[in-house]
Amino acid sequence: MRFKKQNISFWMAVLVSLAAAVSLYATFHFTYKPVKAVIVAKTVQPGHQLQAGDLKLGTVFAGDLNPRAVRNLEDAVGKYAVSQLYPGEQLIADRLVQEPDKTTGAFSYLEPYETYVAFNSNEARWPRGIKEGDRVTAVAVTDEGALIVGQGLRVIGTDKPVPVLGQIEAMKQAVPDNASTITIAVSRETVTKLLFAKAESKAFYLLPEHPKLQRQGGA
Repeated sequence: MRFKKQNISFWMAVLVSLAAAVSLYATFHFTYKPVKAVIVAKTVQPGHQLQAGDLKLGTVFAGDLNPRAVRNLEDAVGKYAVSQLYPGEQLIADRLVQEPDKTTGAFSYLEPYETYVAFNSNEARWPRGIKEGDRVTAVAVTDEGALIVGQGLRVIGTDKPVPVLGQIEAMKQAVPDNASTITIAVSRETVTKLLFAKAESKAFYLLPEHPKLQRQGGA
């Protein structure tokens, strides 16, 4: 009987070790696996019709891939840039339009050090009334609590209202309604941190800052 207990303990230890190894491999695979993405090859001005020489197919880590990154050159060539594009950055589908008369708007006002991130209502929550030019604080809710992952983030676009389906009751009361999409300008140094926090959180909120803070720079 003693031998059987020891034998069971041995196989339990083996199974736990295997599970840990599989989990580690999965984490590494989905974070550091090389994937293809379209990369901007040279500076592109707003309104420019993209040509093959403006872009290149590159490789990035899966964990660094923007959810809206363009993955094939043929999906971008011939379309028009709605904002300035910079060499080395991933090409984001939201920054392209089919018609040249749609290239004006908030996206053309990004600073050289900024890129942008768009969230839909399944990815983040924010209150109704937020508009272009407002600034927000990004809050990720985890098992450990709420963590501020970005401040002074400038809103550069919103879309039509839809109901909120928040997961945290206190946040639901503070953030009663939101729009179907919201786009914020983010410095290139913090965009990966912001996207990682959103992916790892139980809920993700963009909370409006006091008007006096709206004049300060973003994260």
